[in-house]
Amino acid sequence: MKREMNHQISDPRHPALIRFGGYRSKWLQDFNRCPRVLQHLSNITGDVELIPTTLQSNYSHTNIGYANMTTVDHFHRDSVPYVLILLASDMTNTVGGELQLIERQHEEAFRLIEQYEGKVLKEFIRSIDYLGSNSCVFMQGCRIVHGVTGIESCTELRITVVNSYMSSNLFVVDHTRYETFRKEKTDALEFAMHKMWRSYSQIYDLGSGKLKFARIIAVVLTSCLVVIWPFPMYGTAYVFSKSFFTGWVSIGIIWMFFSFCIVGVYPIVENQPKFSKWKQNVITVAGGNGQGQKSNQLNWPKGIFIDKNKNIFIADSNNHRIIEWKYNAKEGQIIAGGNKQGNQMNQLNLPSDVIINQQNHSIIIADNGNRRVIQWINLNQQILINNIDCWSLTIDKNGFLYVSDFGENEVRRWKMGEYNNEGTVVAGGNGKGKKLNQLNYPTFIFVDEEQSVYVSDRDNDRVMKWKKDAKEGRIVAGGNDQGESLNQLYYPGGIIVDDFGQIFVTDYGNDRVMRWCEDKDEGEIVVGGKGQGNQSNQLNSSIGLCFDDEKNLYVADYLNYRIQKFELIL
Repeated sequence: MKREMNHQISDPRHPALIRFGGYRSKWLQDFNRCPRVLQHLSNITGDVELIPTTLQSNYSHTNIGYANMTTVDHFHRDSVPYVLILLASDMTNTVGGELQLIERQHEEAFRLIEQYEGKVLKEFIRSIDYLGSNSCVFMQGCRIVHGVTGIESCTELRITVVNSYMSSNLFVVDHTRYETFRKEKTDALEFAMHKMWRSYSQIYDLGSGKLKFARIIAVVLTSCLVVIWPFPMYGTAYVFSKSFFTGWVSIGIIWMFFSFCIVGVYPIVENQPKFSKWKQNVITVAGGNGQGQKSNQLNWPKGIFIDKNKNIFIADSNNHRIIEWKYNAKEGQIIAGGNKQGNQMNQLNLPSDVIINQQNHSIIIADNGNRRVIQWINLNQQILINNIDCWSLTIDKNGFLYVSDFGENEVRRWKMGEYNNEGTVVAGGNGKGKKLNQLNYPTFIFVDEEQSVYVSDRDNDRVMKWKKDAKEGRIVAGGNDQGESLNQLYYPGGIIVDDFGQIFVTDYGNDRVMRWCEDKDEGEIVVGGKGQGNQSNQLNSSIGLCFDDEKNLYVADYLNYRIQKFELIL
């Protein structure tokens, strides 16, 4: 190791790297070939049975990072299908040295690297946290573009051991992207914390338990009445008097009427939400003609807004424009931007959200790349808020404008027309973190009738609710680490809260839309969740979310370059 450190750079891509670690260390050989390890990794990949790679230079190596601010490992793809990266040092007091993944297909990732000259925007990057020394990350190194940031300060070297694996059957396809393990007790691999980019369809119950109970009572009692009513007619004589029989029949008829009424209004009487559902095979209402800049195409659609006429306003991010798609139209119309990427008044730079101010019919845009909130009225532009890492916008019933600021990890509020101040912090504002008074890269927001602010706390994989004037928020969805279980989220995106307090949120990394009820431990899949894809019942990185007046659900299908409409059926 000292020899490698003295060389400073032992490889064109690495500041310090020791090759052939598997042949220098008996422990690494045993670990890499351990049947239990191979079995566990194979279980993660599903149908893929893994074996160590036979290429000697890639069999195992060790990366070494130290506090010289030099990038430990530039963005790259590996030449091997799978890598297991084991952290062999304590990074408790280390600043930097983060493992980062670019959340794009590798062709798009390298285009971004070239476009931004190696300084890729944070919104495209996922930082993977090591869970202490002896933790490890398992991922498809050949499919994911990844790198390690430079180390600013540390108390000991950053040392990672990289082992490589391949499938024993080259014809089996695996869609796992990465997974993180934590060492607990004696074996890190036997106590895994799963974090995967894989989704499965989910069957969910649409009924309320109390409603089911009411129906059961109504059916049972009505059935009893049907049997008992003719009872006086059995045999050759009346068992009861005619007047009793007449009264019994009358009571029975009244009971049947009210029993069905009770069943019908039961959810309303008990103040229970209506558990609606939507068609799973959907209608593409905008885009869907491939990635591009034509009037019938979209390129990374993010935030969406729908007016009362079902016209859709789309933040067409990578086309640097806002496009309006009229109801049932075959193509859209540019209403803001569309003059190439730039910072002039008639230009936009990666807009992330758009809303319509119904009072003056102006278009308010989160001009993400230009760090400004800009208003367009009849092709005239006005910068409302400058120098803000804006992501999402919303207006409450009192006309206050709310903006999420992912740079400061907070949400701020301004009175409409009064933007010459810093605004009022209504969520976060206590630095980056995962405490209840903190946020970590807030994106989409929603404000209810009581001015409670709901925030998609992206990098904490949770949705937070901040009541008006609250000092801290409350987790109302997710917050159980990143994952695909029903109590987890993976990059929450667009968010809507209905009149019953049901929280609808796009689950970007799991390609689905979830519904959460407050005070529930887990949510349910509303649409998507059938694997990443471009079929009519699939999503690929769901992000923006909106309802129309008929409660039809619209989703910005980010990497399918389309807007999907899920029609309400109940």
